[in-house]
Amino acid sequence: MHINYQFIVAILTTTLCGCVSSKPTQRLSQDPTYTWISNPPVQSLVSGKYDISISPADCKSSFYLHDNGCKGITLVVTNKTNKDINLVWDQTYFLDKDQTNGAFMFEGVVFSKRNEQKTNDIIFANSTFKKIIFPNNRVDLTRGRGWQNTAMGDGNWGIYLTLQLNGEMLHEKLTYSITHK
Repeated sequence: MHINYQFIVAILTTTLCGCVSSKPTQRLSQDPTYTWISNPPVQSLVSGKYDISISPADCKSSFYLHDNGCKGITLVVTNKTNKDINLVWDQTYFLDKDQTNGAFMFEGVVFSKRNEQKTNDIIFANSTFKKIIFPNNRVDLTRGRGWQNTAMGDGNWGIYLTLQLNGEMLHEKLTYSITHK
């Protein structure tokens, strides 16, 4: 009896290929084609002493829940005075659905020490300060990847910012809404 090995290989290949999905597996039922929309795209506050704006930063779509959304906030403060302004990090808070939810971390802050006291930043007279900041309480220690900032998905997010000018403490609240499409 003659066995046609080419025929058997062709049948097995066709059968096995028919069982493999050509689509990537979706994890956590997240659609990786989200477009993240901020309303407003940039939230601004204008005053005689300073201008402040915030906008979402580090936004992306992913199969992994902790990566799906915007991880940070771009903060821009323009000092319109002839005096330096202190940005008081220890009295500046992340807003999650109009409630304070911890403080912020940024480049130079060690993940494991993110809740410790931070040095104020100085916004020099007649200059602009810009920094990407990340909520302290939206951090995870993941196996194999270490410390990771987790994303802010749909919702209302923002900052309660504390500035000090001429010894006076000034507080400003800015928020925006993120949705996906």
